[in-house]
Amino acid sequence: MSRTRIGSVLVLLAIVLLLIAALPTAVLAESTPMLAWGTVTLNGGQAPLGTKVDIYVGADTTPSGSGTVTEPGQY
Repeated sequence: MSRTRIGSVLVLLAIVLLLIAALPTAVLAESTPMLAWGTVTLNGGQAPLGTKVDIYVGADTTPSGSGTVTEPGQY
């Protein structure tokens, strides 16, 4: 390999390394709690305080989260 070619490869490598170093570092997003609310009935009446509920979004059959009744019949 000629000196010119080696020099070109080294310059190209240096440029690539500088570009990689200039890339912004990945920042992981902080977890944001899901905001959900609704009403809950249990046996035809308002669910009592402390009742645990699973939260479903749309037609999804897997719970997206859970909550606790904090006001009678509401989570």
